Amino acid sequence: MNYYKQVAKIALPQMACYTTDVTEHDQKNLKGYEGEFLYGIRDTGTDLYLLDTKDFPVKDDLKKIHEDSLCFLFRSTNNIFLYGKDGKVVQISRKKAQEIAQEFLIKKLLPREKLIKDINLGNLAFQLHLFIQYNKRWKNALHEQFDYGSSEGWIRKIRNYCFNAVSKIKSSMTEDEIKYCLAKHLSI
Repeated sequence: MNYYKQVAKIALPQMACYTTDVTEHDQKNLKGYEGEFLYGIRDTGTDLYLLDTKDFPVKDDLKKIHEDSLCFLFRSTNNIFLYGKDGKVVQISRKKAQEIAQEFLIKKLLPREKLIKDINLGNLAFQLHLFIQYNKRWKNALHEQFDYGSSEGWIRKIRNYCFNAVSKIKSSMTEDEIKYCLAKHLSI
């Protein structure tokens, strides 16, 4: 059974109104999703928090985004909490949900934020965007640089941390789109 069906089976009977939180929004967000998540249920709606750093926006302060999102998840009116992992959804306590959220912050989100700053992801996107503009066969040229051990720091960083993103990047992408793609496929 997929995540959505499991969540809907538990959430819908608990809700007095705003069932479209489940039937539209949560269904859309959980469709095809295979990662971990936390879920809060109240009689007037739901709050879904995907524990996946790949879809986090590329911002300077991921911790603040995380904390702002948790304000919704842990609002006082949410009285049922679910945890999705490995295709199964289980009901957990508020305390356990808070522990899982804290572990996500410490083990996954903060290291990702630090890496984004350390490798200067914005500069990588800028350099790659320029490289694409000046090389019609940019993927081949970039792979040649990977193979021959380029002395260019930005190329080494892409090879070491964002290699999987290269196949997803298109020459028509803007610098911001490239930055997002690099972040989404960041290897930590």
